[in-house]
Amino acid sequence: MIFLFLGEGVSEGELNTKGEEGSNLLPEELLYSEEGEWVRLENGYAYIGISLPFSERLGRLLEIELPQPGEMIEQTIEMGSIEGERSFKELFAPLSGKIEEINNEVVEKSELLIQDPYGDGWLLKISILDREELDTLLSAEDMELLIEKIHDLEGGEDYDEFDE
Repeated sequence: MIFLFLGEGVSEGELNTKGEEGSNLLPEELLYSEEGEWVRLENGYAYIGISLPFSERLGRLLEIELPQPGEMIEQTIEMGSIEGERSFKELFAPLSGKIEEINNEVVEKSELLIQDPYGDGWLLKISILDREELDTLLSAEDMELLIEKIHDLEGGEDYDEFDE
């Protein structure tokens, strides 16, 4: 694991799945883990990041811990963490595979995790070990329903799964 200390952080936000004027904050072309990580398939690789409803709950970002290129990750097993001023988020591998690249731009511009979480705010690029694991991930619609269900179970209060 490597620890990356982030520069200027981002401000905190509320967990939601709708942006301004009802825009969807969970792009339909991506797949999602129940823990809030997203997966984008591109040129035979999987790019992994944190969905906006989860990343904006962290507050100003302080530190990120990610696996190194060449390391193997296993689906549903912890692969790193992100520490923010408001909360701490463990990162779980949405798929098994080999780390090909980490996104160093996020280290220099941590605001990308909020401003462009599904584009330049990706964290890891991996070679997928088992493509059948893709079938275990959620669609954007299913992820939105999961977030709403958790929100309802907590009495309609903000979602604080990873607050300590």
